Amino acid sequence: MKEAGQGSIVNVVSVDGISAKNGVAAYASTKWGVRGMAKVAALELGKHGIRVNNVCPEGGNFEMVKPYVPENLTWDIYAAYTYRVLPYQKDRSNDEIMGDIVSMILFLASDESRSCTGGDYPVDMGHTAGKILKGAPGS
Repeated sequence: MKEAGQGSIVNVVSVDGISAKNGVAAYASTKWGVRGMAKVAALELGKHGIRVNNVCPEGGNFEMVKPYVPENLTWDIYAAYTYRVLPYQKDRSNDEIMGDIVSMILFLASDESRSCTGGDYPVDMGHTAGKILKGAPGS
């Protein structure tokens, strides 16, 4: 990349590298670390025309979390809870959601994102936007 005078590094981090939740201290700390390393790399490699960005997906392989959740938790229940900001997301398959993540990775790897470096790009259906409080205005 240095010899070419340009390039793009895209890290796949996790939504757990942007927001915190209980029970994932070891996992989340590694994701926060990757984000920090990428920001330093973006600063250091920028002079060589190399961009460094992070994609922070919420969606992923449901099988990855299955050992850590109750046995009766299915993809449908998980999707209904996790993707509550954009209700139509719960009706999409995991493959479709993974396609959204892939699209962001391809965008950041392409020349179309030449103005993007040192960034964190959540593909999380609004997960990191905040919490919806039932009964409050706008809920």
